[in-house]
Amino acid sequence: MNAKEKMTGELNPELNEEQVRMFLAKYPEFIEENHGLLLNLAIGHSSGAATSLLEKQNSLLRQKIAEQTEERKKLVSAANENWSYLSKINDLTQELIGVDSLSHFIEKISNRMSGEFGADKIVLEFVRKKEETKIYSNSGVSIKKFEPYFDHLRPFSGPVSSELDGLYEGSEVVIKSHVIVPMNTPEWRGVILLGSKDVDRYRGDLETEFLSLLRDILVLTVAPMLRNEGFEG
Repeated sequence: MNAKEKMTGELNPELNEEQVRMFLAKYPEFIEENHGLLLNLAIGHSSGAATSLLEKQNSLLRQKIAEQTEERKKLVSAANENWSYLSKINDLTQELIGVDSLSHFIEKISNRMSGEFGADKIVLEFVRKKEETKIYSNSGVSIKKFEPYFDHLRPFSGPVSSELDGLYEGSEVVIKSHVIVPMNTPEWRGVILLGSKDVDRYRGDLETEFLSLLRDILVLTVAPMLRNEGFEG
């Protein structure tokens, strides 16, 4: 028995939408056996014109494919960006191995951050917790300005907020976005900032996992240097 014969036996003379919907769901082969319907059925359009069901299906399919293609592009782009961050952090880690002094560390960090990490301005602050003795500073800004970031120790990436106005005074370029990496140990705390003149360079959606990894590597690298130079304990 084909779909047409089934329909004759199952549908009432007076059809309603629900009956038609249930029938087509139960017997999808009906459309295959009556494919001419695809060309004859018309669907209203916002423009006032009518389009066939087949054309509508093709249009929806093309739209779905376009959406999936765009989503795949975003996933690939995100994966490439993540790999790039990991590669940069790995290269930095390799370069910091064997660095035996704070001055050497500052030099390496400054070169690497302004190069591969694209920073136009780098701020470094290290303070011994005991009596708030400054260990190193290249900005003259009080580290207390970053207290909110020490509360949760989560790195920040995004536009420069009004609370940090004046942080980049004297910079050759206007800093519009930055990364803030707070560091904290029982003996000392510090912060590294990477500033960019590009407002989109350090976006708010920059993965904090990578920045947290960068923070942990910097702490592990700096701690023994400060200990050797008498700034811990």
